[in-house]
Amino acid sequence: MQYAGLSYYIKVINTPLVKNAHPAPFAHNASDAGDMAIRKPGNTPDQLDALRARIAQLELERERYLSLVEKAKLAIVVAQEGRLKYVNPQACDLVGRSADELLSEPMEVFIHPDDRKLVLERHYKRMAGEALPETATYRVLHSDGSVRWAEISVKVH
Repeated sequence: MQYAGLSYYIKVINTPLVKNAHPAPFAHNASDAGDMAIRKPGNTPDQLDALRARIAQLELERERYLSLVEKAKLAIVVAQEGRLKYVNPQACDLVGRSADELLSEPMEVFIHPDDRKLVLERHYKRMAGEALPETATYRVLHSDGSVRWAEISVKVH
């Protein structure tokens, strides 16, 4: 799934699939999703094997990408509609909060009050397709009460 937002992480699991016109259970991983999706009348064993191999390859690529993002020295987030949808450990360190805290609040809560209006305006303008500079500097609020400067680089998907 590709988020319409500031996107650096893509998650392709837990997508409901339809099997025999009834909702299928949520897949726990890409292999489960693939098996549910490819079991169709007319698929040959070779087609099934090829699809399973491709799913395994995609799962490996997803795991490698996740490992890279999780271990990056930079804070990486996915923001959509004014909320954070994904944060890596460095983003948590930047503001001194857990991932659960960051994901449960609107992103403006973590932005310095004097910068909120500008940051949110730019966020929504980007989502509307307006071209804006890809980098900006603003202040974020750490849980200990301190203010931290953050330079962001934005990629819109």
